[in-house]
Amino acid sequence: LGTKMDEGVRELREIRRLLQVQRGSEEGSGEGREEAEVIKTSGVGAFSGMIIGGLIGLGFGPAGVLICGMIGAVIGDQIEREKAKGERRRD
Repeated sequence: LGTKMDEGVRELREIRRLLQVQRGSEEGSGEGREEAEVIKTSGVGAFSGMIIGGLIGLGFGPAGVLICGMIGAVIGDQIEREKAKGERRRD
């Protein structure tokens, strides 16, 4: 079960990366455009989000654990990413 969740998290991260690349190409390379920031996360946010989401999903059975765990992983990763972005801006 953990391996499948890890695969799901990796696939969601790849989808997010592809969407960011697509969004960057749509914006064009006009003047004043900032270079895309590469922010690496440790995975702690995704993991803790997956655990919390899975616990919330317990009330909805096995499908709820999987779906809520995936949603929690995405939200946890996004929270960690935004925190890292904020820290980088302060520097």
